[in-house]
Amino acid sequence: MATPAAEDENSCLEGTLVGGVLGGALGGALAKKDNWIWSIPAGAVGGALVGCQVDGG
Repeated sequence: MATPAAEDENSCLEGTLVGGVLGGALGGALAKKDNWIWSIPAGAVGGALVGCQVDGG
């Protein structure tokens, strides 16, 4: 009988939240006013992905 695999209890929620906020802020700060419509969401998504990896996800 096989033993069940250990569950991955590593959560990257904190890193995702912090990375998303910082990425959105950085995207808004570095963008020109006519590019805000896409730069803030793109920065938030990119920051969330990076933040999750930094947090150990």
